[in-house]
Amino acid sequence: MHRPRRLIVFTDLDGSLLDYHTYSMEAAGPALHRLDELGCPLVIVSSKTRAEVDALTGLPAKPLVFITENGSGVYVHQDMSVEQSSPPEIAGEYSVLRLGSAYADILRCLDEAQKTCRVVIHGFSSMSTSEVSTLTGLDLNAAERAKAREFSEPFLFKGTADGFRLLTQALERSGMRCLKGDRFWHAIGSRCDKGVAVRKAFAIFRENYPGTIWKSIALGDSPSDVPMLEAADTAVIIQRHDGTSIDYRAKASQTVIRSQDAGPVGWNKVILELTEEREGHG
Repeated sequence: MHRPRRLIVFTDLDGSLLDYHTYSMEAAGPALHRLDELGCPLVIVSSKTRAEVDALTGLPAKPLVFITENGSGVYVHQDMSVEQSSPPEIAGEYSVLRLGSAYADILRCLDEAQKTCRVVIHGFSSMSTSEVSTLTGLDLNAAERAKAREFSEPFLFKGTADGFRLLTQALERSGMRCLKGDRFWHAIGSRCDKGVAVRKAFAIFRENYPGTIWKSIALGDSPSDVPMLEAADTAVIIQRHDGTSIDYRAKASQTVIRSQDAGPVGWNKVILELTEEREGHG
């Protein structure tokens, strides 16, 4: 019996699918439409909030699954079934799988850690919408959506390397950790990351499409994307806006591709090449 083979694409947003400066995915339009034509699911895996993902424009179709706040939340469309031990939490058309810590717990631990270590941090919870807008380049409405945190706190750190080490150690003792993003550090629960969430999402697709043979592609540009990249059959390192790229070593039997262009331009070229190769091999 012939089993269909399909690609599933996991992607970071900022600096990867979205342009670092403009937050536009327009340059990736041809590849996005190509994936849609082939019936290849696109799973967003971002540091962004649910409100930000909900407001995205430019996607050919509503995602069946998306992942927010660096792997803390997995949102599964009502068209997909999910096995859970308790009644699912519902957010609009999606069921919510909470892998990360509650936002209130994140803020409490972060506040206690900075006081204990006598360092200064400036997080989204203490920033005005206009300040977030200025720091990120987002318009005010988008900045408001970025502040709608559920599982993690982006922050700026002011202090020495020793001070930051003490802060991270204090957070770890509280069951939290820090991740380095493109613009901010992120305080997040210690039991989740993009890799954990991607594996969960992949399992959901396998459960819903048991006759399909899936091959996974992951695309990202920052250190926080490494766990996601490690979870895929093909890891695509997207060049950063400044021409640099993260250091990444292939996992066993994994293909690694480095884009020759930054952001959505590089994203578009790699996906088009990979889908053409896939078509050529049936």
